[in-house]
Amino acid sequence: MAVAGVLLLAVWSLLWAILRNPHRAAILTTMVFLSIFMYGIVLDALRRNNVILAIVGIENYPYIFWTLALAVTGMLFWKAGPAVTKKMTVFGGLVLVAAAVPIALRHDGPKSSNTGRGNSPFFQAPKVEAKNKPDVYFIVLDGHGREDSLKKYIQTDTSSFTADLQAMGFRVLPKSNSTYCQTELSISAALNGLPLDQLIPAFNPQSTDRFILRQMIDQSGSAAFLNRMGYSVAAIDSGYYGVSFKHADVRNTRITGLSNFETLLAGLTPFHNLSLVRNSERRAYIQNALRNLTDITSRSGHPSFVMCHILCPHPDFVFSASGEDTKLRVADELADGNTYFAVGGTPESYRAGYSGQVKYIDDQIRNALRAIINASHGNVVIFLVGDHGSKLYMDNDDIHNTDPRECFANLCAIYGPDELKNAYKDDSTLVNLLPIGFNTLFGTSFPTYPDRSYYSTWELPYVFTDVTNKLNSTAPVPSVPPAYKPK
Repeated sequence: MAVAGVLLLAVWSLLWAILRNPHRAAILTTMVFLSIFMYGIVLDALRRNNVILAIVGIENYPYIFWTLALAVTGMLFWKAGPAVTKKMTVFGGLVLVAAAVPIALRHDGPKSSNTGRGNSPFFQAPKVEAKNKPDVYFIVLDGHGREDSLKKYIQTDTSSFTADLQAMGFRVLPKSNSTYCQTELSISAALNGLPLDQLIPAFNPQSTDRFILRQMIDQSGSAAFLNRMGYSVAAIDSGYYGVSFKHADVRNTRITGLSNFETLLAGLTPFHNLSLVRNSERRAYIQNALRNLTDITSRSGHPSFVMCHILCPHPDFVFSASGEDTKLRVADELADGNTYFAVGGTPESYRAGYSGQVKYIDDQIRNALRAIINASHGNVVIFLVGDHGSKLYMDNDDIHNTDPRECFANLCAIYGPDELKNAYKDDSTLVNLLPIGFNTLFGTSFPTYPDRSYYSTWELPYVFTDVTNKLNSTAPVPSVPPAYKPK
């Protein structure tokens, strides 16, 4: 907001110097800023009315209509007096605030009255002395589904990736499922080793507060436990505002590209589809993470706990299988499930985009994993997981339009000593991943929990519906996702 204010003042000053009329300069400045930041809001409203879109053709020629609207509106106010100028300036300021506040809240979340620690049993555990302290990696490939699920729903074959992981020494769980189907819920529970209804202090199912989840990811119990053991906590961020590791001892963030917040703000403008805005941020973060995974532990001089979140193969689809840019982007870079369809995606574009992107990330992460294992001479523990599966058949608002067999079927691969790999069941869920791991590696006795999976909507993330019994259903997959409504 401060940057926008400075920019607004600079534009007004420049126009005043050119026009030598502060009132007309204020009018033009207001109209320019209004037209830019109201563009996305107006276009989104028009998208909801296909008749209007068909009549005016704005979907195909948005920049032409944006320019004409700006010119006509500017002419109407050109001869306005100071009184109108003041009203327009105040109105423009209110509109800018109204447009920016929801983005700011989406970026930072409402401030929670809860503490960031949560009730994780990892916080209460005493310091453990262990002779062997291997580096521990917790790598999340956002939205990476399980091999059998991807073949059934996305119609893509990732069996070669599974085979390569197994050849490297990983155990790939054949029936793994995520505990939750949303990123913040899934990762916060996994890093703290506790279901959310027990993890969140004063748990309220009707709450919409996600900020507490982000706090518990940033200051997780697992990181605190290993830190007490002498581990350095290292982190690689994805740029997604919901998953950030600000308190890590060693933290690697983006080195190029736009931040996620900058991308959201740019999404309101007519320039939201430019490659600089849409692609540079996501591609830069992913490539940066892959570059730094192999050497981030060498920066601390201690055994390291590495947390890495890579926003891939989750939409938006910015990589083809060969790593080139794609033409499969939609209007909202984080849209998945039914929201992907709401902003212009189709089942065909989802399958094509996901298939290419999952093959790209599989190829890249395979090379990074080999380098990590070789550098450690095998004395390393790696948890490679998807926080949830693909979401072609998921409705974020309606469980009845959701096939949980797809969105909960996540990748889960474990590298380490045989005793560790054999400690897991074929259908272990993410909430038990680290408790079992720490118990096996360090002789602790952290509790584990029933392997259950819970659906919740985006609007009410803590109203959980247990879908575990539906995950093994043999019902046929619908030919068209129920949430997809062709225009």
